[in-house]
Amino acid sequence: MKAKLSACFELIGKTTFLPALEGITAREVWREFTGHDPYVCPKCKTGRLRSVMLVASGIRM
Repeated sequence: MKAKLSACFELIGKTTFLPALEGITAREVWREFTGHDPYVCPKCKTGRLRSVMLVASGIRM
């Protein structure tokens, strides 16, 4: 995986990830790129979605 990542950075002429994305949340990145807030209710467009449960990776129910 590291070899592929290094090859990608060589191809684009960069050695690190975009510094503009450092320190911001996934929500902020999504809003920046799409212009839409992922926490706005898709039905009414005014309500706010909130997390009610976090699911850990690798846990099966």
